[in-house]
Amino acid sequence: MNGGRLAADFQSCEGVRQGDVLGSLLFSLSMCPTYMHCIQGSDCHAVAVIDDFYILGPPEQAYTCFDHFRGDLTQLLLNLNLPKCISLLPDNPTDELILECTSRDLQYSAESIPALGSTVSRDPNVISDWLVDQVTSQHKPFFKALLDSRLPAQHAFILLRTCMVPRMNYWSRTTSPSTLVLAARCFDQLVLDTFLQRNNLASISDEARSQLSLPVREGGFGLSSVVLVSPAAWYSGFAQAFSTIRTLIPSLADLPDNTSSVISLSQCFKFFSKYKFPKGSPVSSDIKHFWTDSEQKKYPAGAQRLIMTVIYKARAAAILKQFPRNSADRARLTAVTAPFSGSWLTTPPTDPLFYLPDAHFGIATRIRLGITLFEDVKRCICGASILESPLHFMACKYLNASRIVRHDRIVQVIARVARLSGVAVHLEPKIDGEDSSRGDGHLFFHAQSAIFDTSYRSLRQILCQSCTISSRCSNHWGNEKM
Repeated sequence: MNGGRLAADFQSCEGVRQGDVLGSLLFSLSMCPTYMHCIQGSDCHAVAVIDDFYILGPPEQAYTCFDHFRGDLTQLLLNLNLPKCISLLPDNPTDELILECTSRDLQYSAESIPALGSTVSRDPNVISDWLVDQVTSQHKPFFKALLDSRLPAQHAFILLRTCMVPRMNYWSRTTSPSTLVLAARCFDQLVLDTFLQRNNLASISDEARSQLSLPVREGGFGLSSVVLVSPAAWYSGFAQAFSTIRTLIPSLADLPDNTSSVISLSQCFKFFSKYKFPKGSPVSSDIKHFWTDSEQKKYPAGAQRLIMTVIYKARAAAILKQFPRNSADRARLTAVTAPFSGSWLTTPPTDPLFYLPDAHFGIATRIRLGITLFEDVKRCICGASILESPLHFMACKYLNASRIVRHDRIVQVIARVARLSGVAVHLEPKIDGEDSSRGDGHLFFHAQSAIFDTSYRSLRQILCQSCTISSRCSNHWGNEKM
């Protein structure tokens, strides 16, 4: 186009170029009439995702639609990639059906066919075995690479937290929870084993394992459990696609209870019954209301996130209730949910200022999980048992000098960040001429200035004291308040 006028035209002869958004859109628009034309006048349905095209219906009519589609492509000067075409036949296919495939050079299978990054089969066990094989064959090399000692622990954690979620989340939205459960357990165990080995942790308690799967904002590490997420993911995916699926169902009232979608919905509602969802939640009260709600309204795009927010908050509250009210563990879990307390987990190490050495990252991980900082130290020099109080080092009177060093490092970090932001900093300024006390730093902004002072507070002090906090700062080692 040039100035709103057609300047030239070109032909798409090789399908869709990967990564070309405009090309994909134009190809889809141009192919839509061809996709619709090949099934006109038949009882078949068709599903198209750009250049992936699926025809569903009675075998004889499906092959006729395929022939029409193949002929239309020839007129469009497009070629059909026959090696990638495959037909899913009924169980115990007849010789006539097999001949229909071989005469068209079509591959065929009565067990399963690949489809859009997953697989389609009538047998859930076949799909389950395929998913387990995918997890073990495709994902294990990635997990093994994360264990390489040349890769810093902080970098490995960020890759572990972000890179493996999309594929598993896609499978959890397209596969029923009962079919995915074996692969989900295998994947969750790989994530846990990699995390423990990378941070030199022999084992952790059930409470710490549950904390790992919580979002960072809820005091966790953001290592989502696929087993936990799969019911909400599949339910949300089914609900959002129901308007399309509804055209394939003659009558909801006559839908048998042993239908795979009904069975999966029942499993999801059984799982959801453990939690209390607010009014207006995407979760319906039961299956009957689900059918009604799905026909009357369209589920929001963020349905899965809304459901998981309720589940995560309930699980975080359940972990908190397992500890006594005036315990260090309860204080720790309260502290790690404070704003910015998990910034060290979510901040990419794009600058040396944001990089954590492996030793510091490991100690921060142990503090957040409430486990002993060192495996080979059983007692402190003051005689306190580290096994009974894993975070004793943060409050021991013999370690005041270390806390002073930590305090000074925090001040230096604040000063460096301020200078990078264009703010002038004067360290340890006098408060005024009459008072001999000093603050930790004086920040000079464009229109005003402010003196700040930092203080270290142990988890035990947080239990007994409350104070007004003007701002919060996340640091390299644990929970500090500014």
